[in-house]
Parts: sequence; C-alpha cells; structure tokens
Amino acid sequence: MVTLTQRQIERFRREARKTVRGAIISLEKYERSFADARRERDFFNEQLGLRLRVMRRIDGVSLRALAKKLKLSPSYVSDVELGRRAINDRLLGWLKARCAR
Repeated sequence: MVTLTQRQIERFRREARKTVRGAIISLEKYERSFADARRERDFFNEQLGLRLRVMRRIDGVSLRALAKKLKLSPSYVSDVELGRRAINDRLLGWLKARCAR
C-alpha cells in the first residue's frame, strides 16, 4: 500500500479542483454558444416566416391555398410563418421563385 504525505494529498486536491473548474468553465462556454446558436436560428426562422407571410399576402394567396399547392398542411405553413418551425424545401422554393419575379 502506498502512503501519501499530506503535501502530496493537498497537491492532488488542488489539481483536481483545477480540472473540475476547467471542465465547468468549458461546459458553461459550450452552453452559452449553444444558446446563442439557438437564438440565431429562432431569429432566422421568425424573419423568414415573416417574409413568407408578406409575400403570400402580396400575391393574394390564402394560407390554405398555398399549403394545398405545395402539398403541405396549413398548420405547418402557419407555424413556419410564425417562426415556430423551420422552413422546408418546398416552401423555400416557392419563396425563391416568388422573389425572382
């Protein structure tokens, strides 16, 4: 059995605390960057949804008509317009074609 001196034990404790502190700081940085990315994604979805709604209304197309045309559910289109869900390829294609006019 190995016997450690009090000095060695204290040194191990200090190193362990540093390691734990380092891990906590890394985790906090990761959580902050993850939260920032989530906020950016939510902002992007809201802005894209708002533009989709404006373009749809300018064209005089109802939400149900657009959903039917793109073979999507009206609730999904509404959620995208409100920024609750991410836009899919069909809606993005319609928006892109609409902006190209």
